[in-house]
Amino acid sequence: MIVDKAVVARKLREHGDYDRAQAAACALPRQVDTNRDAALLHFFDVSVAELEQSAELEESARVGRPS
Repeated sequence: MIVDKAVVARKLREHGDYDRAQAAACALPRQVDTNRDAALLHFFDVSVAELEQSAELEESARVGRPS
């Protein structure tokens, strides 16, 4: 699954990891592939399952909003 690196940083900030969120924002590509970038996500202690769930929720909220 492809997610924006801002989603990763937001997830880390939600858990109080502000320094790690900043580091992830600098180290990760703009579009994070959870398969390709699994090692980096593991390095930043990001749960791929939780990240994918958050990305799906954000996507469904964005699609459901009227323009």
